[in-house]
Amino acid sequence: MRNAVPADLEQCLRLAPDRFLYDSAHLDALHRMWSHIIVSKAGELGVLVDPRRPSEILFFGVSVFVSDEKVERYHALTSPGIAYRMTEDWDRGRRPFLALDEIGAANAGSGLNIVVTHYAFAIESGDNALGDELRYATYESFRKHHAGLNFRSFTGEMFARDSREMGKGWGFRIGEYPKEKLLAARIPPENTPCVWMATREDACAPGAVFPGALFHTFARPRFGFNLKEQDLLKLALEGRTDESIASITGASLSTVKRHFRALYEKVQDVSLAADAISISEKMSDGARGVEVRRQLLNYLRGHPEELHPYGARRNDTIK
Repeated sequence: MRNAVPADLEQCLRLAPDRFLYDSAHLDALHRMWSHIIVSKAGELGVLVDPRRPSEILFFGVSVFVSDEKVERYHALTSPGIAYRMTEDWDRGRRPFLALDEIGAANAGSGLNIVVTHYAFAIESGDNALGDELRYATYESFRKHHAGLNFRSFTGEMFARDSREMGKGWGFRIGEYPKEKLLAARIPPENTPCVWMATREDACAPGAVFPGALFHTFARPRFGFNLKEQDLLKLALEGRTDESIASITGASLSTVKRHFRALYEKVQDVSLAADAISISEKMSDGARGVEVRRQLLNYLRGHPEELHPYGARRNDTIK
């Protein structure tokens, strides 16, 4: 599972199960909206690929965060075509989802409302064990990617054929649109969507496998890394060298090294709990930077909340 790049979007558009709703103008708007999500980090657009054929997308998923008012409207099942209506709003110059600073504020406040706008597999349901294996890999990847966020609600409008049973099996409440609303939205019976819904309360219900995993992973971040620091650490977690990070970010090598030194000093200044004390000990003993980085990255792998926007911050860049 990796973050999508612009070159992936045409293939994702071909997989979109609600593609029949869009004309060419709407598909162009959807492409531009997805590109904005990738660049601005206002949401997540992930793809699952086979390492042996990295250009072939087996699954893609798009998620954004919306206001409390919007999610309440979605859960009331007022009208099908959530992603289609988001695209229309986007095309008209409206912003249908939260910006990065708003995401940080909601994550630090009452919680985030995540909406999965598109979700599709390259193989049809019923394609034997491979389909089940892909679905499990997708579940694990999605859970890992979003772990550590302070969720208030989850919403996903699903057009996949087996989405009702799969959603029930994972512990979501399933919402069904009235027939007259489906007809008004030009949705034929064979493409009828359902809505997966969950709140913090739902996550406590017996059998709520997916909601329980999502809603119960949040903890307040200890270090309060800003967005610039988070980007550096995410690249380091991918195994990137300082030289590679400099190339990706467009900064000089000396600038990247300077930012990492400042980051280590910040970690050292924070009062650490017992499970992270080794970071402080290594640094105070004058350990080499590579060892300090290894200790910090090991800590971050078990504390995903450290690498999500938290609090209202501007989107820093490396300078």
